[in-house]
Amino acid sequence: MKTRTLILLAMACGLAILVAGGVFLWRVIANKDELTIPDASTLGQSQQVGPVSATVTGASDVDGAVVVQVRMATTEPLADAGTGWALVVGGDIRQPVAVPVSGGPACAGTAVAAGQSVACALAFQLGDGDRFVSYAVGGSKGLWKL
Repeated sequence: MKTRTLILLAMACGLAILVAGGVFLWRVIANKDELTIPDASTLGQSQQVGPVSATVTGASDVDGAVVVQVRMATTEPLADAGTGWALVVGGDIRQPVAVPVSGGPACAGTAVAAGQSVACALAFQLGDGDRFVSYAVGGSKGLWKL
């Protein structure tokens, strides 16, 4: 191949990379709301997560688990109040486990009718590091620092 042809191919590749980078940057800027981590509330603060007003009222270590007390009020029926909750600790995401007997009434399996509220407990495996409880429903997310 001639040197001129190689230079033109190199310029075309560089232009393609530049265009692809611009498109990627535009997509990131356009979706910045989806990439944003919600602000973490403290215990006792309510957050509106979709149709649910959720409050983490307390947390304690009980029988080798982190037991989190929550209060939820909803404008739409919830089939299971335990769905959508997770514990983020040390970079790991932990799903709820069975609540110890001394932990209180479990959220898992508790249905909540529209316009009603429930106070219940969630349990998670212990872990080292900062602890955050997250709740996601209907595309909305809430986060509390324990």
